[in-house]
Amino acid sequence: MKKYFTSDMLKIIGMISILCDHCAIVFAGYGLPVWAYWTMRCVGRLAFPIFTYFIVQGFIYTHSVGKYGLRILLAAVLSEIPYNMAIFGKVWYFGHNNVLFTFAMALFVLWLAQKIYKKNTHYVPFVVILVLWAMAVSYVLGLDYSWRCILLAVIFYYLRSYSSIMYTAGGIVMIISGSVAGLATPLALIPIHLHDGEKGRIPRFITYAFYPAHLLLLGIIRMIM
Repeated sequence: MKKYFTSDMLKIIGMISILCDHCAIVFAGYGLPVWAYWTMRCVGRLAFPIFTYFIVQGFIYTHSVGKYGLRILLAAVLSEIPYNMAIFGKVWYFGHNNVLFTFAMALFVLWLAQKIYKKNTHYVPFVVILVLWAMAVSYVLGLDYSWRCILLAVIFYYLRSYSSIMYTAGGIVMIISGSVAGLATPLALIPIHLHDGEKGRIPRFITYAFYPAHLLLLGIIRMIM
């Protein structure tokens, strides 16, 4: 099957999706029609699996998992106050945290699971315990998408050679415990499946800067409206 989606196209879809989702949240109380709100939230569900997929791709191809993880953590820290402002209308909110923290934890799980498995294949039960622990911790800490993100990253990594099983398992995880809009999430598997696998040309700093930058802009708008 011919692959039609480049990495840049997937990232643009993901960024537009995030922007739609967060705009719907910010403007929901200011005359946004109900149909527009739910349409934007449905579009917004595409970002989660797309960027989880890229986290796994980054893990596979990065030269330094440590540096990669630190970049994600730095972006997560820089995004937290803008996230609170945009989503909750507060500068400080500790009940829920942005998805970049979840991505960082997912990356850590993949790295440690690989280390454990390479040391001894009989340690697979410890890998399962690690994944379950990370899922529980992400839920308790209120990380965005919490256990679903951790589990989806594991599915994308370990089942990548078995596409049918990967997409089926991934699709199930995407819709479990999600909102009504979350039912649209598995649609992201279409462009992911059609990804050509080539490295994109969008500068890395743009991808990292987009998340905190758009949240900061929306957060300022929400705080002054």
